Amino acid sequence: HNETAQDLERDFDDTWLNPLFDARVIRNAFGKLVAFVRVFVNPKPERENLAVVDWEIAPEWRGQGLEEEILEWSEDNALRRLTQAAARASDETIPAVIRVNALASETGKTKRYQTHGYRNVRAFYKMQRALRDPIPDTPLGDGLALREYDESLDEKMCQAYNEAFEDHWGHITMLRQEWQPFVMSVSTVRRDLTFVVMEGNEVAAFC
Repeated sequence: HNETAQDLERDFDDTWLNPLFDARVIRNAFGKLVAFVRVFVNPKPERENLAVVDWEIAPEWRGQGLEEEILEWSEDNALRRLTQAAARASDETIPAVIRVNALASETGKTKRYQTHGYRNVRAFYKMQRALRDPIPDTPLGDGLALREYDESLDEKMCQAYNEAFEDHWGHITMLRQEWQPFVMSVSTVRRDLTFVVMEGNEVAAFC
């Protein structure tokens, strides 16, 4: 999705990122921002010592050498941060990983990653359904109840999320204090269209 200014500002409050040291912007001669890069590192690594690199370049400035400059800076920064995180990790044997991502249409980005030694390990798919087709009526099972979202459910929703994705590839436990700013406050989330299935006092599912 397209990030809003509010989304970007929220990311600078992420405990994985210190914008003074882990982010850079590139401007042209007239002061216009043409590229940025951010390096997020898990401050409390569990299964892997992870750095996530995120960068973008304005279309008219692509293919002019900024890609290589950004990748070299981000890798140097990530290695420095990973070394610091490893010193705080409870298990010194967990692997250090730099993770990057690209859309399927960004073939140039993917090729550049490969020249830097990255390999493709995971693909995600976007799925959609035509709303013009009838939606089957599927009643809830016994003991389940549907209710609208409200903030009092945040802690239980966060717990349900962690339990559901426990064995998912690359899952990192989400903390309760991260749920509201980085999930429910994202610009693409419609709270008025968020519903929760309850089983007694526990969250069984949400959408």
